[in-house]
Amino acid sequence: MKTKISNYKDFNTYLTEADCSRHSTVNPVDTTTLRSLTSIYSIVSEHIILAASHVYESSPTYNYLLCNPELIESGIIAIDLRNDCRDFTDFQDFQFRHTKNPFWISDNASKISQFLNDHCPYVIPWNPCGSEVSFKNCLINSIEDSNSTIRRILRGIDKKCLQQVKHEIEDQERVTRSILDQIFTNYSPPPKKQLIMREISIAYYIIGAYDLKSRPALHPDLFSHYQKCLEPIGVKSTNSKLVDSAFSSLLKQYEFISSDILDELSVQQLINIRHSQVISEFRKKWWGIIDDAVINDTGSFKDTERSVYELISNELRSEKKKNRDYRKFKKAIGAASLVVSGMSLIPFPLLSILSFGLSALSFSSITDPLFEKNAGVEFTTLTRRIIDSTERAVW
Repeated sequence: MKTKISNYKDFNTYLTEADCSRHSTVNPVDTTTLRSLTSIYSIVSEHIILAASHVYESSPTYNYLLCNPELIESGIIAIDLRNDCRDFTDFQDFQFRHTKNPFWISDNASKISQFLNDHCPYVIPWNPCGSEVSFKNCLINSIEDSNSTIRRILRGIDKKCLQQVKHEIEDQERVTRSILDQIFTNYSPPPKKQLIMREISIAYYIIGAYDLKSRPALHPDLFSHYQKCLEPIGVKSTNSKLVDSAFSSLLKQYEFISSDILDELSVQQLINIRHSQVISEFRKKWWGIIDDAVINDTGSFKDTERSVYELISNELRSEKKKNRDYRKFKKAIGAASLVVSGMSLIPFPLLSILSFGLSALSFSSITDPLFEKNAGVEFTTLTRRIIDSTERAVW
């Protein structure tokens, strides 16, 4: 049986790009894209959470994990698992019993189960009951609301047909996207159905992320009426493009470097960075800025993005001033140390210089970690760790 953890922290990302349905209804994703996203979210998130079904159903996602099992073994990526399943073989059996899809008894599905059982040290427990009820209610409310995105897409369909759609959804014991695809096939032409399924996927991502105590990675053009629908249950939905662009802005403002630097890091280097003492404090400050900008947002995505950039710039200016003041302080201490060493060891100038060097080195080894931990310079400290890791890389 797999160990299930439920006391994980709040800074988690639900990687929607791992879903094969997203590839077809939103945009295709390859392993290069998954690598770039993993690099960013491994730093800003405690865990990158993937739905177990997405690993099975998306070839790019499984192949990426197959080539980088350390991502799972280290906990950078954590896989969710139904709380009524003991392990991934059990999950595979459950899926076949309820879908009758022959894929779930194929050799390929069994290989994926074995891979996940072998490499996942723990899983994120998922209670499907709560998600299914929220998902179902959200869709019913959207059909009833004349201002919802789905109703706008279905404009022109008479009220009788809308009621039939609603009743068919209400009659389902389990509401899945495949069932909804079949229902809407009967009531809307293919172009409209594709738009509807995209909206349904957005609701699915937001609700799934909420139940897993994480934030769905969604791009700005995917935000919709569902964001408003889910506000009463306290869902936080963070725009992945906002996170990507904000992190790029952070790196560029510090050393005039590109966010592509993260793509140069190996998995082991990402693991090492995540183990640095500054990482937890960095995440608190980072998500505080992102949340402040999103909560206070009254305009477009571009307005929110500008607000995030401004908040990051202000924080970096403050951190850089603290770093400059600290360097001046160390320089002053060093100068005082040199004077004392020179006065006490005038007959031995070489020994005097050596004594100064050792004392300065000892001073820095004690004060540098204290300064980085307590001075509120998490952005500059973490960015320096990233740059140092890249410079030490051997390619």
